[in-house]
Amino acid sequence: MSRYPGKKLSPHWVYVPSPREVRGLLVELAADVRRVEFDGTGSGPSRFGHLLLGYLEHRVVDEAWCFYLRLWGLHESIVGERRDELSRAAIRAVRRSIDECLATPATKVTKPTQLLLWSRAGSDEVASECRAKPVDRYSFSAGAWRTISGRD
Repeated sequence: MSRYPGKKLSPHWVYVPSPREVRGLLVELAADVRRVEFDGTGSGPSRFGHLLLGYLEHRVVDEAWCFYLRLWGLHESIVGERRDELSRAAIRAVRRSIDECLATPATKVTKPTQLLLWSRAGSDEVASECRAKPVDRYSFSAGAWRTISGRD
């Protein structure tokens, strides 16, 4: 099974960040990113102008940190000329979140969390407004990502 499954988007739809940018990030990180999915399309900006690009799930498996990243496509008209800025902001947020986890001892009682990759593209700048929340029944489904490495 591919570690980077994804669906080809329709014309004028893009992943932010792109699959190439995500692969570049993962090469730099010393983290166990078990699965990355590029799947489906987002809903566009919220009524407050925020874009949900995807999410990063963190959890402890076998007393080690593991991660799952899922990104949704956005229409080019929504992203506009801010695609590069949005990508950089999302990559910084993912890197910071993974680094924070790896700096914390992984224990069996650590609850899984999801970092929602929210961004806002204002008239003068892009602001990353990511929020982490515990995984609960209202969280996005991460599927069977824990079995990808063959350790579980």
